[in-house]
Parts: sequence; C-alpha cells; structure tokens
Amino acid sequence: MKWIYVLLCLLSVCTGLVAQDKIGYDTLLNRVNRLPSEEIIKLGDDYLKGQHMDTAIVLYSIAFSRYSNDASEEEKKFCAIGYLKTANVYYLQGNYTGALELYIKGLKIYESCKDKTELMRFYNNIGNIYCIFADYERGISYYEKGYALCKQYPNKEVEYNLLTNLAGICCFTKDIEKAKKYYLKTEKMKQPNDTIKNYMSIFNWGLILVSEGKLREAMQSFHRSVDFAQRCQMNSEYLCTAYQQLYEAFKQINREDSTIYYLHLCNELAEKNNQTHLFIQTLKDYSVYYERKGNTEKAQYYKSKYLAITDSIYNVREFNKVKNTQFLYEIGKTNKEISDLHAEQEMKEQKIKQQQRILAGIITSLVIISSLLILVYQQKRKIQRSYRDLFNINRDVVVSEKYNKNLRLQYEQKISTLLNELSQYKDQEAGSTGKQIDNQTDSKYLTSKLNDKQKQALAENIRYIMENTDAFCKDDFTLEKLASMVNSNYKYVSQVINETYQKNFSNFINEYRIQEARIRLMDTTHYGNYTIQAIAESVGYKSQSTFINAFRKITGIPPSIYQKMAKEQCD
Repeated sequence: MKWIYVLLCLLSVCTGLVAQDKIGYDTLLNRVNRLPSEEIIKLGDDYLKGQHMDTAIVLYSIAFSRYSNDASEEEKKFCAIGYLKTANVYYLQGNYTGALELYIKGLKIYESCKDKTELMRFYNNIGNIYCIFADYERGISYYEKGYALCKQYPNKEVEYNLLTNLAGICCFTKDIEKAKKYYLKTEKMKQPNDTIKNYMSIFNWGLILVSEGKLREAMQSFHRSVDFAQRCQMNSEYLCTAYQQLYEAFKQINREDSTIYYLHLCNELAEKNNQTHLFIQTLKDYSVYYERKGNTEKAQYYKSKYLAITDSIYNVREFNKVKNTQFLYEIGKTNKEISDLHAEQEMKEQKIKQQQRILAGIITSLVIISSLLILVYQQKRKIQRSYRDLFNINRDVVVSEKYNKNLRLQYEQKISTLLNELSQYKDQEAGSTGKQIDNQTDSKYLTSKLNDKQKQALAENIRYIMENTDAFCKDDFTLEKLASMVNSNYKYVSQVINETYQKNFSNFINEYRIQEARIRLMDTTHYGNYTIQAIAESVGYKSQSTFINAFRKITGIPPSIYQKMAKEQCD
C-alpha cells in the first residue's frame, strides 16, 4: 500500500510530461531506492531549493513510504520528517487539505518517537493551516503546544515563528493581553540585521494597534511594513499581506478610494505570485465591496470566481474530513492520556497508602521513642538529683572527717601531755622507793598473743600512720609495709584491722584512698585539671576501672560526676 501511494505521487507529478521526463523520474527512483532515508530527504531538499517541487515530493514520499511498526527509532523519525517535508510543499502549492492530512500522519509517527526535536514544527504548521481556515482557537492551541516544548528542545528559529504567529493570531481573537505578551518576547529575539524579524516587528505591532482600535496608528505601521518590504526586496507574500491589512484598515474608516486601491494592489500581487489564500480573500472582498456599491454584475463575477477557486483549493468538505480524523486522533490520544493518568493515579494512591502506613508506623515508633526518652529524661533527672544528694552527703562527710580529725588530734595531744606528766611522776616515785619498772615487753609483745592493751596500742599506731602520712597513696603500699611502719608483723596488723574495723586490709585501705580522692576532687584549685586516671594514680590505684568501682561502691557516685559537680560548686 505504501508503494502504491508513492506511485500515485509519481503519476500525479508526471502527468503531462513527455516520455523522456517520465524515464528521468523512473531513473531517479531506481537511483535513490537503496539510499538511506536521511540522504533521500537531503536530496529532496536540494531539489526543493532549485524550485523542482514535484521531484522533491517524489523523494520525500519515498522516505515516508518506508515506515513500518518494527522500523528502528531513527527510521521512524525520518519517515515522519518525510511527511513533514511533503506537507510543506503541498502548503506552498496551496493544497492545504492535503498538507494537513500529511502533517497529521507524520505527527502520529513522530509523537511515538523518543526524539521530539521536530515536534514543534508539526504543531506550528498544523496551526498555520487551521488559521488559514479561520479556526483561530484551534490554531492557537497548536502554537501553544509547540511553544511549550521550546524549553525542553531549544530551537530559536521555530520558537520565534511560534511566538510571531501567536502574537498575530491573538489579535484576530481580540486577546490583546496575550498578543502583547508574545510580541514582547519576539522583540527580545529580534536582531538588527534580520530582515524578516524586523518586518514582523513592524507588522505585528500594526495588528495590535488594530485590535486596540487605533486604526490611524496601525495604518502608519502597515505603510512602514510596505516600505520595509520593498526596500529589502522581500518575498511578495510579505508585501501582499501588508496591502491586505491596509485596505482592511481603510475599509473600517470608510475610505473607499484607499480601500479599493490597496485591494487592487493586493489582488494583482497575490494572483501573480500564486499567493492562493490571499488571492481568494481579495476576490471575496471585491464581491462584498461591489455588492455594497450595488454593482450586482461585478459582485456576482467575483463571488463566482471566489467560490470556484475556494472549492478547488480549500475543498472544505475534504478539510472537514481530515479535521475530523485529526479530532478523533486527538480524542484517542486524550483518552489514552486519561487512561494513563488513571493508572498513574491508582499507583500514586497505592503508594500514598503505603506511605501512610509507613508514616503511621514511624509516628507510632516516634511516640514510643518519645515516651521512652521522656522516661529516660525523668530517670536521668532523678539520677542527677540522687547524685547531687550523694555528692552533698559525701562533701559533708569530707568536711566532718576533717573536723573530727582535727578535734581528735587536739585531744590526743592533751592526753599525750598528761601521760608524759604521769610518767615523770611515776619515775620520781620509783626513784624514791628504790623500785625499778621492767620495760622489756617488746620481745614478749612480738612472740605471744596480743592482749587488749597491745591491740589498742597497735590500733592507735595504725590509725596514726593512716591519718598522718600519705603512705597509703603509694601504689606499692601493702599489709607488710604497714606492719613494718608500726613495728609489728603483718599477722597482728591484719588481726587488729579485722577486729577493730570489721573489715579486711583491702577494704580498709580503699576507704582511706577514696576519702583522699574525694578531698582531691573537691580541691579544684590544685587538682581541677587532673583526669580521673591521674586522680586514681595519685591515691595509689594502678587501674582506673578498679578506682572507679571502689569510688562508686563507697560514695554511690562515679568519680567523673563527682568531679563535675565539684567544679560546678566552685563556679
């Protein structure tokens, strides 16, 4: 079927040609048949530049006829471009219905491709055709679709064309605000040496002035458009379009002479240069003009001529058929989009439900964790208060021990003085009586069991060493060392410590060391920069963990917290 379409194109192109020309086209077909689609399209472009439109159509048709559902992405893209290029030629020839049909076919293929760079051209050209048929609203909708793609697929040329068309057509729908918005965007893209953009700047501003009812200012813009087009020797279509807007403006202010003058210029130029849609419009305007003047004969002549050309060129019936095809395609595409949106919405709802469940779990977990944190915080507060109370108690104990020690030393000093006086008295009494006192008790003390008096004396000596020296703060302080210092043996010392203090040597020594540690931790002036390890070593502990355990067992507080509270109290 695809090749039948190509053959029909060939037949339509070759109709009326001599046999030699037909042989030439057959030769062309055989020559390009094995070329890649991209090269065929480039060859078609070369023929189009040389004004060989029929040959270009044949080449473009060969390219788009290669389309198949299993074609590669690249091949599909060039098939769509083939439709686009063929439709462009049809448009130039005034075959607007055929052009629209090919644009729609190419659009369907191109919209299925991943590469969307040429999609804007399809939308722009389809919009042009709808505007030619005065369906401005639909034309604007296609222009806006194309313009929406400009950010994703930048193309300054197509973007400018879309904005220019939007600015002009919005004037015909009286949407002045939009027209000005798009016009200002085109002005930012204008360059001093760009002839077309400078012409469109003048022309579109005239259209905006017309839509605002500023006809005389508008006519000045259109006169400038005419001068610019003539001076720059632009394509006749630009000059013809400016003439059309001039006679329309003069008609609104009832200047019949100027109206008919520019109408005549537009009509002749459009007919001469095959500007079909403008030529048809001038025939219609001639018919209306002469009918209003009462010249029925001329009015009928131009009307019949207008209708004849309109039927052949516009072919409204075929256009509506193609338009309906496009409408059904758009409906189908919209339905698919709606279906996809529904499916996407369902997936989102499922995802939202899942997220809600996860969120509920997270919130529940947060509530539990928050509750636990509050409990931990409360417990921590209680522990802090307990530590504070224990610290205060330990501080009071340190102060009390220091006071009691000083008081005890005072009493012991008095007792020692009294005992010395008593000893002197006894010596005097013994000298007067000739009696001698036997003091040889040391050897007996060391070899026989201790009596109460000896135990008391040994306990006093032990207490004196512990309270008046810092020997216990050495890490090599042992039971044997203490026994040596009190002139006794370790068995007696151990016996006295157990019986007097109800504890073994290790616990006995720990209490003194921890008591000294508390004093040093409180003394922030001298020991404020000491670490816990340093404090432990300073009171005779080789192991920090042993010190921490002993300190906590006796005071109820870890030494680090004790040190922190001592510093806070000093601050």
